[in-house]
Amino acid sequence: MQSRSTGLKILFLHLAFALALLSPPIHSRGREVLQREPKGASGDTTYNQTDGKGRKQGFWMKRYPNGKVAYRAQFRDDRPVGRTLRYNEKGILIADLYHTPAGRKTKAKIYDDAGKLIATGNYVNQRKDSVWTLLSNGQVVAREGYAQGEREGAWEYYSDEGQLAARERWRKGKLEGRQEKYYNSGALSSFWTAHDGLEDGPAATLYTSGRPKLTGQFAKGKREGVWLQHGVDGKSIDTLEYRRGELIRGAIEPNADSALNAMYKNAGKLREPTDPGESPRSGYPYR
Repeated sequence: MQSRSTGLKILFLHLAFALALLSPPIHSRGREVLQREPKGASGDTTYNQTDGKGRKQGFWMKRYPNGKVAYRAQFRDDRPVGRTLRYNEKGILIADLYHTPAGRKTKAKIYDDAGKLIATGNYVNQRKDSVWTLLSNGQVVAREGYAQGEREGAWEYYSDEGQLAARERWRKGKLEGRQEKYYNSGALSSFWTAHDGLEDGPAATLYTSGRPKLTGQFAKGKREGVWLQHGVDGKSIDTLEYRRGELIRGAIEPNADSALNAMYKNAGKLREPTDPGESPRSGYPYR
């Protein structure tokens, strides 16, 4: 069975590919021309029109070079309204978007190239907002919080068995508060504290029993002060001392340290290629 980390990376690659296709692909093929929609295909008899100010109005439809429909959408003053459907070159639905009448909020369902649902969430003013849910083969693998395009609130990742595997907490796009990782049993395996995106505050790794394995403090992104290594029975077996991240007393046990190192070094790095700032479209189909 592939690891959840590998599964999430594969999922995000699928999501990036699907969202990359959301941008209308045929603008480079010359001047837009007025076409006729076959009767019954939509409520409009004409489409792909702009007004005197060059703004999109009414029903729009584009096709791939192979003739398959790329997208169908309604516009009002250059903003999509109502329902937008986006397809891949095989004609499979890859995005189902519903825009509010004002065109500022969008409910989105994103599919992979096989037509399987891989993400649901909202856009507000063309930026991700509220909770986004990521799926793989119908199973939830992650839930991500946003506020106007920035990471906000809890980000949760789940194992193949549906068990909570990790929880990150964000504020205004930066890690903030307690960050946690869990064993497959559901027991807490490690935690550390963040402030303004840096490690700052208590941290620990734990045995499956819940007893501490390694405990200590961070200060402004570096280990600081006394850290304790504990035996399986929970008793202290070694004392370590750090100054600005440098170990000045004691010897760290690698097995006690590896889980915590991996956790805070990888936090926030499993990013979607369509995160705001990493893509000119920010994952939104009509920029």
